[in-house]
Amino acid sequence: MHRVELTPWPRNPERTLFTALPELRTIWREDLSAIAVFHTRQWETDADESGNILLAHAGNDLIGVTGWYRMTLSEAGLRWHGVLPHARRNGFSMQMIELACQDMPREICHVYEVTRNEQSALAFCRCGFEAVTDTDVIQSVVEQSEYDIEGGGWVLRKTLRS
Repeated sequence: MHRVELTPWPRNPERTLFTALPELRTIWREDLSAIAVFHTRQWETDADESGNILLAHAGNDLIGVTGWYRMTLSEAGLRWHGVLPHARRNGFSMQMIELACQDMPREICHVYEVTRNEQSALAFCRCGFEAVTDTDVIQSVVEQSEYDIEGGGWVLRKTLRS
């Protein structure tokens, strides 16, 4: 298995991520890809948007995208984490999560992911995430992620440091 490497995507309003690398749209369903494009564009054009967008490579092959955004001084959320269909089932997602967490500032203690997909939720749990049950935390994370889970979904949390 190849080792994953992450490289930051630069903020450049003239060269957007999903225009430069349209294959990344195949990671999610069409409606979710549209949301990913919208949120990524916000980050690319607004210097006040926190965090990073990180391209994932295994060897010379693009395998996915991940990233993070700051929610509070000690909390972050994953930003559109995904592996391209041809690269799935190789353990890349777990490596990407670990590397994205290493990219975060040292004071980040908890990382959140919001998903409506049961398979994704299970995969994140295999990477050390746990389902959040506190309704106040769920509401806060969903609001900050701007990703609705009404009708079904999970807020997951990975503890990096206590």
